[in-house]
Amino acid sequence: MPAELRFRLLGPLELAVSTDSAGSDWTVIGSTKRRALLAALLVRAGEPLRVDQLVEELWGARPPDSATTQVHQNVMWLRRAMGDEQGRILVTDGHGYRLDVTEDQLDIGLFDDLARRGLAAFHDGDPESAADLLRRGLGLWRGNPLSDVPATELVAAAAARLTERWLDTWETAVDAELACGRHETVVADLIQQVEVHPLRERPWRQLMIALHRTGRQAEALATFQRVRQTWVTELGEEPSAELRRLHQQILAPAERIVPRQLPVAPGFVGRAAELSQLGGGSTTATVLVGGAGVGKTALALHWGALTADRFPDGQLYADLRGFDRRPPLAPAEVLARFLAALGVPVPDGEDERAAVYRTTLADREMLVVLDNARDPDHVRPLLPGPSPAEVLVTSRDDMRGLVATHGVHRVTLGPLRPGDATELLSTVLGPEDTEFAELAELCDHLPLALRIAAANLSARPQQTVGALVDALRGGDVLAELSVAGDPTVGLRAALDLSCAGLPRESLLLLTQREISAPSPGLDQLVALHLAVPHEPGRYTVPPLVRTYANSVTGLSF
Repeated sequence: MPAELRFRLLGPLELAVSTDSAGSDWTVIGSTKRRALLAALLVRAGEPLRVDQLVEELWGARPPDSATTQVHQNVMWLRRAMGDEQGRILVTDGHGYRLDVTEDQLDIGLFDDLARRGLAAFHDGDPESAADLLRRGLGLWRGNPLSDVPATELVAAAAARLTERWLDTWETAVDAELACGRHETVVADLIQQVEVHPLRERPWRQLMIALHRTGRQAEALATFQRVRQTWVTELGEEPSAELRRLHQQILAPAERIVPRQLPVAPGFVGRAAELSQLGGGSTTATVLVGGAGVGKTALALHWGALTADRFPDGQLYADLRGFDRRPPLAPAEVLARFLAALGVPVPDGEDERAAVYRTTLADREMLVVLDNARDPDHVRPLLPGPSPAEVLVTSRDDMRGLVATHGVHRVTLGPLRPGDATELLSTVLGPEDTEFAELAELCDHLPLALRIAAANLSARPQQTVGALVDALRGGDVLAELSVAGDPTVGLRAALDLSCAGLPRESLLLLTQREISAPSPGLDQLVALHLAVPHEPGRYTVPPLVRTYANSVTGLSF
């Protein structure tokens, strides 16, 4: 059975060789030169090192005459120690040697894997998992990396890189602990950390936050004075703007701000079934998805107004502009706006803002409405961590990725029921007309199309409902369902945004009344709610979407 090799570099250099399931003990290599040789090969694992490079690494500019011979002899010794007499792992490569090992054979590899997973969990709003993964990774460290190996050029550079990775990971673990509310448990370690690394800003900021949140305001303020004195003395500059803002917040904490950012919802009718599906479920995030003009925003704002008393800490709202002529609103900008609305200092980076945002919402009963999201990545940084806050997202995309990664509840919105569609017309035009039902059908029972038709009729007293029905039935439907003087409001404008970037082949599919699966590009059309499931393997294209596709492809039927 081939030997199983493992190496530990996060502390003294150690080697373990196992040829059976019982395993083996870790062994420290006694010879300093052999440790230095193995360390050089490990920090450049998978890359060849020439013998002359190894000689310079081990002896510097004045090697003994026997240096080359000693390198070969020490390689032979290492091969025997690793059970690799055939040189399949410590490989002869040209005029040098190469050590072929995998990440899972190195404690560095295991540490990197845990650190990556922990950072991903933290960014995804799961500080509990993040803290656990990051602490497990840090637990692999047994001291300074390669601490018993001479600080040769390769070793010193590798040790410096590893130390920086440890510091970054440790600080992220503390952020995760703070996000979990474990402020008291990190204070002692932070006090020690700022003593050892007084010029790193992040631990000072973390210490101020931890002290403040445990009721030790005076100590938090004194900590700011210490970091200020240290930086002025050592660097000749004041602390960063972020630290100064945090100091001011601790010095005179503002009364908790209760934002009420939801816009006024337009006149609303129907949707009783969909309203019953929003909020109060097993998850605190819901995505409301549907095609252009189906009324997602109106439903979200109406539900927010109905449930305002459920959210005593306020409501945050952002139009993410995912389907808009303006550039999409970046998550970092949304986070900055939300934190400013909550009276919280705004850090510089997106990750830092997301961490402060999750921490701020950890104990707040708030509603966060993220309107008009482009895709799951547009939303992920804006989801709170464990919190009583609820999030309502609207999008034309079906957000299946967000359902998969965060288990959010999805509600799909379709056209209005016929009776609700005619009621919507009545809210603008007055008592119901006998031709409202046909007008609603020609508008595909879409709230946007119905509102445009009603607005145009109310602005044209001379035009009857019947005349508009005739115009829709025999004329340019898309022109009739537009608003004069405002090209951004209209069915064509809305569908332009939904179909932006679609290849011609997909647009040609949309000219059909029915599409059979599989068809190239069909999945994207379904995700954007441009094609609607009808029966297994068959999808229908709504009439107005079909009319739009005919117009942009130059076809007519």
